[in-house]
Order: sequence, then C-alpha cells, then structure tokens
Amino acid sequence: MGALSRRKGHSWERDVAARFRALGIAAERRLDEPRAGNQGDLLLPPGVPLVVQARVGARPGLWEALRDARAAPEASRPGVVAVGIVRRNGAGSRPPDDVAILSLDDFMGLVGLLREHGAWS
Repeated sequence: MGALSRRKGHSWERDVAARFRALGIAAERRLDEPRAGNQGDLLLPPGVPLVVQARVGARPGLWEALRDARAAPEASRPGVVAVGIVRRNGAGSRPPDDVAILSLDDFMGLVGLLREHGAWS
C-alpha cells in the first residue's frame, strides 16, 4: 500500500471517529492496529459493543471490511456487533458514498432494540 493510500485511510478513520464523538461516544483511531493484529480500526470505550473496520477507495471492499471486523477477537463476544464503515471516493460530479455494512442478524437485533425503546409506535 502506498503512502497516499495510507494517508487517505488514516484520514477516513479520523473522520469516522469524529462522527462517533459527535454522538457523545469517545472514539479514536487505533494507532497500534497494524502491529497489534486485527482489533478493529477504532478504539471505543469499554461497554460500546462495536468492532469497526473502516475502508476507503474508488472500489472499497465492503465484504472485506465486514470480514475483517468479524475476525477481530472482540467480535466473537455475545452482543458485540461487527461493522464495516466504507467510503467510496467521489468522482467527477458524484459525491462520496458512505455506508455501514453489518450482518442481517446484527441489523435485526438493532431494529429490535429500537422497537423496545419506543423508536416508533
């Protein structure tokens, strides 16, 4: 991976962390992730049941991001959701696309939690 790709990836990880902080969740880039093995790209507070793997590029790997998030040891714990957060670069007049990908079972669990907490009648 070239230096430009690494910088773009690091910038995207910082952006994703900032989005968590905007929701009141302390989040930082995991600086030791390449050396420590697959632990997820973000360092989240204890009790936040997420493993986040971030990807960015012209053709970012959606499935690879989810696969890597699922492969983190923390993701095997009950109640922990593995999620890939991916940005496809903008091109020409097309703006960037940002998506989160998670398993259908995890998504349905989140829908159930929203329903339990009265997110809709």
